[in-house]
Amino acid sequence: MAEEGRKAGPGDPGQNRLIKEVSPYLRQHAFDPVDWYPWGDEAFVRAREEDKPIFLSIGYATCHWCHVMREESFSDPEVGRFLNENFVCIKLDREERPDLDQYYMDACIAFTGRGGWPLSIFLTPGGVPFFATSYIPRTRTGGNYGILEVLAAIAAYWKEHRDDALSLARDISENIVRARDHAYSGPLPAGTAGMVYDHLVSIHDSKNGGFGPPPRFPLFHLHLFLLRYGIIHRTTAPIDLSCHTLLSMARGGVYDQLGGGFHRYATDERWLVPHFEKMLYDQALAALAYSEAYTLTGNAVLGNVARGCMEYICRDLQAPDGGFYAGEDADSGGGEGLFYTWTRDEIESVLSPEENRIASSVFSLNCIDPPGSAGSTSAREAGVLSRARQPADAARLLGMAPGDVERVLETMKEKLLSARNTRPHPPRDTLVLADWNGLAISALSVASRAIGDPAFLAAARRAAGFVLGQMRSPDGGIYHRWMAGDAAIQGMSADYASVIMGLLDLFLATREPTFLSAAIELEDYHFQNFWDKDKGGYYWTRDDQKDVPVRQKEFLDGSIPSSNSLSFSNLVRLHILTGETSYMERAGQVAGYYPPLVRQYPSSCTMFFAGHLVTEGRAGTVVVTGDETDPLYVRMLGILDRNYTPFILPVALGRKPDAGEICRLLPWCALLAGENRGPRAHACLGQSCQNPITDAGSLESLLKGYLPGKQ
Repeated sequence: MAEEGRKAGPGDPGQNRLIKEVSPYLRQHAFDPVDWYPWGDEAFVRAREEDKPIFLSIGYATCHWCHVMREESFSDPEVGRFLNENFVCIKLDREERPDLDQYYMDACIAFTGRGGWPLSIFLTPGGVPFFATSYIPRTRTGGNYGILEVLAAIAAYWKEHRDDALSLARDISENIVRARDHAYSGPLPAGTAGMVYDHLVSIHDSKNGGFGPPPRFPLFHLHLFLLRYGIIHRTTAPIDLSCHTLLSMARGGVYDQLGGGFHRYATDERWLVPHFEKMLYDQALAALAYSEAYTLTGNAVLGNVARGCMEYICRDLQAPDGGFYAGEDADSGGGEGLFYTWTRDEIESVLSPEENRIASSVFSLNCIDPPGSAGSTSAREAGVLSRARQPADAARLLGMAPGDVERVLETMKEKLLSARNTRPHPPRDTLVLADWNGLAISALSVASRAIGDPAFLAAARRAAGFVLGQMRSPDGGIYHRWMAGDAAIQGMSADYASVIMGLLDLFLATREPTFLSAAIELEDYHFQNFWDKDKGGYYWTRDDQKDVPVRQKEFLDGSIPSSNSLSFSNLVRLHILTGETSYMERAGQVAGYYPPLVRQYPSSCTMFFAGHLVTEGRAGTVVVTGDETDPLYVRMLGILDRNYTPFILPVALGRKPDAGEICRLLPWCALLAGENRGPRAHACLGQSCQNPITDAGSLESLLKGYLPGKQ
């Protein structure tokens, strides 16, 4: 498991160069017998001088199989000795350098047809891959060779077939460049979003929810597309499709039924048995999807899940200064998932007989790996909790009032959580990453509006203050990561796209212009340093980044939406707010890359289309003017918050001193700034502005007009 907080003593004979690094993942390997280098010139100079191939190992602090490979192989003196004699060895934290990780992940997929961490890459001294794979077992297992066999074969291949290795490296590098060299092809044909929807329907599991075969990753951004597609086409079918999966995931063990938050993925088709890692980005994307689904449908279960995800990150992942840590490990106390799993005897010992009776009606206990089975890491036959019934259904079965069942469940959860917290807690990955924090700021802002919890908005403010205060570079950009007071690594396009997204959502939630101003400043910096001036679209890295093998653009979504898909939505919203045409022109150039991509990878384009659907609807703004203390003014803003309005950007133009700053940023608002009448809502949607709305009922009716019907 991760060794969070381990310190080296003076002269510790086991430490290597990684002891000087701040990354928790790299420091986990600081006592390996492998002579690890961090990524940098020193390792490549030595490889060229000694004419040795490079062994590059990529992972991250909360990765279960990274821990397994460390314990099995990198802690083994024999493996360490062979690596040190035949290779120059580099350890890379993928969370610190996602740009490098993506390039070498592409290489792994090119060699093996699949990817995953830990990545094991063999490079020429110039840094070009000539072989790649993921996890390598210590000894031969089934059809997989053991690590010493693999290392011996690679070392011999380099010595005896050098020309072949170099030729293979060139071919692989050229293939990666071609695969990532997306061509601009012009405007999207009509009906392209329908291709994405039809594909999702074709791979949807109508019984269990989810898309494609297990293992099942939540891919929450798919739901932002489905919900908006249903609104645009005024049909409930896409909304039903989304809610079916969202509710299925909420019932499963992939959602932490006691502490809130989602584990990284489910190993089975029913979402019951998770891989227990918890990542910040998953919680943020989940809260976005569940908040939008809740405001659209009014289903309280969806709102409770959004709340659970945000409560989890505020409780367990927020650093004292306000930024959010990257995630929590799957392993604790000597095995995967031990913190989260229960035996029946353990549950019965914590709860009263009445609580046990209700708990057994509401929850199921799904066995993980029985002791002695393949994959078992425990001597106890334990399971993970999932919901078998909703409280109302359990109340009918038990002959109880639903309210009584709810009260007992809350007491029961508190008892089980208290008992769980006595166990060794999963170690945290204490990197603060700008892009993941941007997603968290967005989610907290959106959830605060949907659920009405000011604590979430306060947490979003603190996180934004941390990123803007502690992670800014001297030239006005942002750093990618912060750790223990050290902000470093030039921000990448994903950092700017995500932070700008978060700041825009924070502006819409707080109505404070300082966050919109910061978003505009960062987008200007993003454009100046990352935009392809010839073909359009944002490069992943700045134009002066020197250690990236290939400068690429990211358009396709993975577990996290791509930087260009997020940027497209940012540009559309900035255009709607400011009226600045250059934002929309830039968005059009990004969109021009997607026609061929959607034909090949429809489900990897959903975040882009979630944004593009905004341009197809009656998108616009609603500006509320009047006295902030007037109950009608407050009620109008509440209506804008509680309703499903991804196409409508609310602006509050009251009589506070910052109204002048809003008018500076949004010049068209100056026409409304001098009003001294009672509260009014000024709606400009699509290509037309309506008469001012002077009552709450009419504003509610306007927003309901977007909806195909409550679910």
